[in-house]
Amino acid sequence: MSDEELDDEWLESYKILENDYNDFYKKNTENIEMYFFYVNINNELESINKMNYILDSKSKITKNNMIKVIKENEIKNNKKYKVKHIVKYNITLEPDEIIHMLKVDNEEGHNFMSQETYNGDIHFSDTVCILQDLNSLYIIFSEVNKKRTVANTGANTRKIKFRKPTKTNVDNTRRKRV
Repeated sequence: MSDEELDDEWLESYKILENDYNDFYKKNTENIEMYFFYVNINNELESINKMNYILDSKSKITKNNMIKVIKENEIKNNKKYKVKHIVKYNITLEPDEIIHMLKVDNEEGHNFMSQETYNGDIHFSDTVCILQDLNSLYIIFSEVNKKRTVANTGANTRKIKFRKPTKTNVDNTRRKRV
């Protein structure tokens, strides 16, 4: 071996050993599962749908895309539903915490859930590779009550007419000082 050549065998062996641990490093969340729960007027679960959603390069769902997904799924079995809740499940464990979570019987799973809204972007944090399949979004729809729709409430709407004041409709009430 000459003086100019570097011994890079150790680097190659390190890469081979490190390959086994690639699943324990964090990386951007690329896709999630979306679950749609449909609840009827009697608060009974009618059906559940599931779809795979590919996130953008910044691991987020934009406001416009979220509204589009909601609009596409708000009608089920010829019934209209409205969004009641949006819940995000995003596992944000550090690689060194995985063993602890598996060994300890704990209640820390709820720490990864958060209430979301469709009025803004929904961001997903980086997740350990082997846990990325667990990241998901739950959208709970409730059935719209047909008795309370806008079309049916039209009978209760009153018209208000504005007129210019004339001598006949001017209020002649005067104040008296006490």
